Amino acid sequence: MANIPISQLPQAFSAYPESLLVIVNYDLVPTGQTNYIYYSALTAQFSAGTSGTSGTSGTSGTSGKSFIWKGVWSSSINYVEGDVVYYNGSSYVATTTIPSGGSSPDVNFNWGLIAQAGTSGTDGTSGTDGTSGTSGIDGTSGTSGVNGTSGTNGTSGTSGAGIANYYATIYNNQ
Repeated sequence: MANIPISQLPQAFSAYPESLLVIVNYDLVPTGQTNYIYYSALTAQFSAGTSGTSGTSGTSGTSGKSFIWKGVWSSSINYVEGDVVYYNGSSYVATTTIPSGGSSPDVNFNWGLIAQAGTSGTDGTSGTDGTSGTSGIDGTSGTSGVNGTSGTNGTSGTSGAGIANYYATIYNNQ
């Protein structure tokens, strides 16, 4: 066990370049102005060994099969093994020859599912209303309407009792 300043740790570890230094227990111990690590360590010495002989090569694998993208599935097309189609959001691969007129890939066991369509997400929030547009120009005045028909004549009024003679007298107060 030893006490070494923290600042000297890099030098302490570099003293054993071919060793494995394992710190199995440590505590920071304040001693005056410098912190120390109190540790107990194990070291193991390693030496370089000789390389082993190469192993034998493995056997070659079988050739793989490729896919041929055919686009959207159609009941009027003949498909062969390895053809890939899109149907209702999912993709399928033909596992054997499938003659035209066959049922859709989601129910036909001769199709293998590659990637299944996910579920629809929730609706997003509504956006804010846009600004109002500018007002349009005033339209032209309409044409005048046709004249209405003349009204009927009214009834004559009753005769009044009038003053037959009216005289005025003027006085001069001078």
